[in-house]
Amino acid sequence: MPHHSTEDFEGQFAVRIDEAWELVRVSADVVYRYVSVGPSLATPVHTAAWRLHLGAAARQLSVLQCLRMKETSEGASALLRGLLEAWAHLDFLSDDGQEDTARCRAIRWQLGDLLEVEGLGKELRAAGATAAQLVELDDLSARRADLLAAATDCRCRDHPPWTRARVPAVLKAVAQQDPRLRWIVALYGSTSSGVHMYGSNQLLHVDDLGQATVTWVLPSVRTQYLTWANVAYGKVSQLTERAMSDDPHDSGFFPRMQALLEDPLLREAGRGRFDT
Repeated sequence: MPHHSTEDFEGQFAVRIDEAWELVRVSADVVYRYVSVGPSLATPVHTAAWRLHLGAAARQLSVLQCLRMKETSEGASALLRGLLEAWAHLDFLSDDGQEDTARCRAIRWQLGDLLEVEGLGKELRAAGATAAQLVELDDLSARRADLLAAATDCRCRDHPPWTRARVPAVLKAVAQQDPRLRWIVALYGSTSSGVHMYGSNQLLHVDDLGQATVTWVLPSVRTQYLTWANVAYGKVSQLTERAMSDDPHDSGFFPRMQALLEDPLLREAGRGRFDT
């Protein structure tokens, strides 16, 4: 590997950020081919997968934007949570080992998503939200009825809606199937604190002499965030394509993402080579 100094790490890291950013576009282009006519109740699997991928793509771009500057890298910690949740939901959608069909699972997820939004609606009403903010929330009953009407050919009514509460169990199952992914369980738990002030405090390291280090500005930590995000987004893209098609389109996304994950400079940075 060519020698890179601590001083030029920022420029080299920015190149890797740009590549990850471009891969979001590549993956999104593939997904849009499967939903070229737009989301529809007639295609609940495609609609659910498209919505989850769309949210994950936005979250991935937000992570990358935070990582572009060391001063904003701390924000990536909390944003990783959404990527892991999308991963878990898509794993549920594409799991044909369950007793219900993919169509049923997609409708269950959408019903669960409505429950999550309803909880937000109650909080907004209690906080005195404006009428304009509540317009969409007031239409939730009609949306639920439409989903159930589309579920006449499956057993969605016999299963509970799929909500965010199921995410930890799915991530644990994924980690058990592939020991290399055991970190996703601990990461998901830690990201909960990332949205609160004590999450930032956990990223401050104070040694025995009282010297404090802001860890999120370190190249090793920023590289770790980038790697976690890339693995999660890669899995999200893989599961989205699996849910949408039995013959995924060869876009070149996965070889490029694998090359980024195995990038020698990022591996060296992850070991702390540029932290001094």
